[in-house]
Amino acid sequence: MIVTAGGSAAPKAARQATSTIPIVMAAISDPLAVVASLARPGGNVTGVSLMAPELGPKRLELLTQAAPKASRLAVLWNPTFSDAAVELRATQAGARGLGVTLKPMEVRNADDLARAFAMLEKERPDALTMFFEQPAKFELVINLKTAKALGLTIPQSLLVRADQVIE
Repeated sequence: MIVTAGGSAAPKAARQATSTIPIVMAAISDPLAVVASLARPGGNVTGVSLMAPELGPKRLELLTQAAPKASRLAVLWNPTFSDAAVELRATQAGARGLGVTLKPMEVRNADDLARAFAMLEKERPDALTMFFEQPAKFELVINLKTAKALGLTIPQSLLVRADQVIE
């Protein structure tokens, strides 16, 4: 058995190398880049998706629910992560669907991060989201004290979905 992790490059290469040894993809952002369908991957490849492309639009949806007046959003992303471009495209599509403007900012290292924060200070987007590494657990934590300081009223529909609410 071959086990791959990370992006889609390793399972693609393994699939090209063999059609008989079972290949298990672990932590892949875009499994459809490797298999025919999620329900029936076919051949000798199977695995687990991170659902990363679906998370970008979901983050924006939650962000716009928490801050409905936000219309200009920045996203920090690391293009060196193997499937980051797939996640960014999904996030951009989500932004279009929500009617918000998204400003992607590449961050590959500490220098890029400093430049990104200087640009954020200059352009003053209404909100910021980011993706760099893939988390092992997803939680929605809402800080009501900070929301109040920002002049935000968090809708009850969002509060009931939270794993933790900080008073």
